[in-house]
Amino acid sequence: MHRDRSSSAQTFACREHPLGSVLTVSELAKKLRINRKTAYTRIAAGEIPGATRVGRAIRISWPVVEAWLAGEDRASHRKRGAR
Repeated sequence: MHRDRSSSAQTFACREHPLGSVLTVSELAKKLRINRKTAYTRIAAGEIPGATRVGRAIRISWPVVEAWLAGEDRASHRKRGAR
């Protein structure tokens, strides 16, 4: 049985979930091109929207993050330097 090599060339894809596309923290970090620890820190500080704890795991709604990155959800994150 041969494996389709084109799928291995893809970095990753969002898993389809009944609530929408969800990512792990590691997947989010790869998409945002930030360190995984930075992603955890930003999520804990409430600076990245769409994160939900499921047991011990954290899952992030990719559509919410996309909207945030596009500037559609400006109220959910703090401006740099604001305390």
